[in-house]
Amino acid sequence: MNAAERVKGTFNAVIMPILQAVVPHFPDDSEFSAFAIEISHHVRQKVLGVSAENPENVTLIIPVTGAQKLVDAKNDDQRQAAIMEAQIFLNGQPFALWLKEAAPPEEWNERSMARSAGSKPSVDTTNVASSIGTSNSLVSPNLTKTVPEPMRIFTSDQLAKLQSQHQTTIEDIVKGLGKEAHFFAYAPPTFIGFRQGAYLQLSFSTPLSAGQGTSRYKQAALAFDEHVSHLVRPLLSYFPADPNFDGVDFSSVIKLSDGSEANSVEFFFPFRVMRCFASYDCTGQQLLDSGTIVINGERAALDLQVAEGKN
Repeated sequence: MNAAERVKGTFNAVIMPILQAVVPHFPDDSEFSAFAIEISHHVRQKVLGVSAENPENVTLIIPVTGAQKLVDAKNDDQRQAAIMEAQIFLNGQPFALWLKEAAPPEEWNERSMARSAGSKPSVDTTNVASSIGTSNSLVSPNLTKTVPEPMRIFTSDQLAKLQSQHQTTIEDIVKGLGKEAHFFAYAPPTFIGFRQGAYLQLSFSTPLSAGQGTSRYKQAALAFDEHVSHLVRPLLSYFPADPNFDGVDFSSVIKLSDGSEANSVEFFFPFRVMRCFASYDCTGQQLLDSGTIVINGERAALDLQVAEGKN
């Protein structure tokens, strides 16, 4: 194996599983900006006919948002675009990682070979993140420059195709969860586009015993705790580990026991954090923080402890 194959193997076998396990625990507004992972694998090779084994260090520094894109990626193009947001070092030298199955461009191979064959100067680890992109870097500017990620736009035809592909599952969901979810008969589950993602929208009512004067935020918090959170685990059982859409929109109309005016709240949750919550690795608050909440058509932040402690 050459250096590129070793780094790719270590990334796929070690680094990516770590990111898949860790990233769902942290929302977009985490108090830190990036994940840093350093792995040391050992390389066996012959020098003058004598077998030797030496350590080789691989370091990945990737922004929180880039890590989320990488974990959520559905294909090689999306994975490659996400990894381009990261900084990778092999023995302290900037390294360009090619994740696609297809062969990389010739320039990519030439640069990778030059780096793996070069010397191994000592590196000040406090400045390792800033060393990439300097004039001394062996990485072509064309390969490391930031390229704006193309917008994901879901057309009506693409959403209709998703609807057709999952229609049997949707019917099973309505039948299996109807009693617990309180689905609206006039608004069957359907796919919608939201924030460059495709979500399955489930429309239902949430009855609450809260009285008149209860704030919309407390109503939303109670709707999540008493109703929506109980739908996550059974709903996931209907979908494979890697579905071809982004998540679920739990769209609830809250109905109060005293008949006062109802509020509508939507919880957009990516599958990544839904599975983290379902496996008891994430709290309900972490699920809310990693999703998007819309109350009466306006995006909102929701702190369960604060909201439920007030009227």
